[in-house]
Amino acid sequence: MQWRSNSLRKIFRALLLALLAGCGGGGGGGSSQSQPSSQPSPGAPTPPVTGIAGLPINGARAIATFESIGLYWTPPSDPGSAGCSVIFRKSGDASFRPGLNMWYDPSNNECRGSLVLLDPGTAYEVQIGMPGQSPTAGFSVTTWNENFPVAQTITLPAGTLAQPLVITQGGSPNGYVVYQADPAGTTIDVQNAYRNNVTVSAPYVIVRGLTLKGAQVDAIDLLNGSHDVVIEGNDISGWGRFRSTGSWDYGVDYDAGVRCERVATLERVVVQRNKIHDPRYGANSWDSAHPAGPQGMSFNYCGGNNVIRYNEVTSSDYRHFYNDGIGGSDNYTTAGFPNYDSDVYGNIVQGVMDDGLEIEGGDGR
Repeated sequence: MQWRSNSLRKIFRALLLALLAGCGGGGGGGSSQSQPSSQPSPGAPTPPVTGIAGLPINGARAIATFESIGLYWTPPSDPGSAGCSVIFRKSGDASFRPGLNMWYDPSNNECRGSLVLLDPGTAYEVQIGMPGQSPTAGFSVTTWNENFPVAQTITLPAGTLAQPLVITQGGSPNGYVVYQADPAGTTIDVQNAYRNNVTVSAPYVIVRGLTLKGAQVDAIDLLNGSHDVVIEGNDISGWGRFRSTGSWDYGVDYDAGVRCERVATLERVVVQRNKIHDPRYGANSWDSAHPAGPQGMSFNYCGGNNVIRYNEVTSSDYRHFYNDGIGGSDNYTTAGFPNYDSDVYGNIVQGVMDDGLEIEGGDGR
């Protein structure tokens, strides 16, 4: 990890960063009353990894997020405990700087590592090699742009809707479809009559600015067919099923404000700046057994390359505390949450019986 001097903001962000990168350190769908309106695309898709002048890619791979790049490279021989060396720079800068050496995994003869605390929407040149030798692999890769291209915007009606939003229409790499609240406010309160407030089974979708209440199970459910999804600026509360009564009413384990369940193709999901609070029921405490109950977010056996940042997961009293604030299955596996090349940072998590962040999965990819 490269620490930048003279920047308290960057240092604070680093303290909150939980990076699971290569080395495991790392218009349909809306209400029938919705009126679609077209907006121009503000940007182009992120460019792929490309070689740099004078140095071949040589089998290296890179997977970016907004502020991180996961690195993969198969060296010609075992580099030993030093691992593989890496240097990088912003495209156009005069000099390279060293990154943390990549860890070598002898099980598949691969070096894996990460570059973190990068700038969004920025091209970086990276060179990798054996320790103490000149680099033999090089490439350029661009971090994600925070301005997503938009092909269509669907604004939901103002006021309170009693039926869920079922999203089956998505966009493409050239333009997302945005489902957003009316400027006067849009609430979807299903009053425990429907399993979800919102389901997404399409790619390149943005769900923005909604107030979601009263789901039977999970407020937002990411289903087969969804990937490249942005969930931002929503207020989510009052979801979940009853499990049993002990010291208070306990909810079903893993019922969540945002949920993915066994969708291995779910990748490049951004969950940011949401307020997730006060599930219908709470989790039991350690006084009776291992905590079990609702979560702010549950991602179980889903894909990676996701970013979860700047969310607030809170509860107003202990009877509505969470099992884990943000978590999923399974720990210490190659496919556990948050899986490969994912970032979790800048979140506020309060009111849990077990872990604020349970993010010990994806260790072995």
